[in-house]
Amino acid sequence: MKIGPGIDPQTQLGPLVSVVDPLLRVHGVDGLRVAHASVMPTITTGNTNAPSIMIGERVADFVSGDAASLSQVLNSVAAQPAEEQ
Repeated sequence: MKIGPGIDPQTQLGPLVSVVDPLLRVHGVDGLRVAHASVMPTITTGNTNAPSIMIGERVADFVSGDAASLSQVLNSVAAQPAEEQ
């Protein structure tokens, strides 16, 4: 499993180059993110504990950002008069 574009960026064709995008969303599966050391494009030669914790922190930021964006959209829709919806 790697992070990166879903297809070969040079040809725009071919099989998936990676499983997750830069926001750690799984290509082709809505609502699924991966927080795992295997998403690192290159594995560090040292201990993977700290980078793995950082990946988890970033996914938490991404998810909370998605939740905040969704709540803003829902609040703006709820604030509109009924005839505009």
